[in-house]
Amino acid sequence: MKVHDEGLEEEESNQKAGISFDNKGENATLSGEILSGTLFLTLIESFMPILLGIINDKFDNKKVDIKKLGLTAKQKKELIPICDEVVKKFEISANPVYLLVGSLVGIYGINYMSLRNQDD
Repeated sequence: MKVHDEGLEEEESNQKAGISFDNKGENATLSGEILSGTLFLTLIESFMPILLGIINDKFDNKKVDIKKLGLTAKQKKELIPICDEVVKKFEISANPVYLLVGSLVGIYGINYMSLRNQDD
């Protein structure tokens, strides 16, 4: 049966990507295998300077250039193996729609805060 074979191929592909669905398709479990340590570090580096800049602005009068808070190439190289191990430990279970919406809100939120902070 061709339809059955395609379903198995899709299921195997999802398992390799670290995605599993319950029997009703209402919940998905995502494992860290779908996120690399490099991408995780990039997300952290996008968020942390902005967060530190906001905290600094709230509690200190001295301006900090958030562009200068980024990691050096050497620091990134040293952190990538650690980030790889960290993302292997991730396992998130939720409705796939919630995961998508949460991811999009996070990404657009970081981009918005970055743009807003650059104008200051």
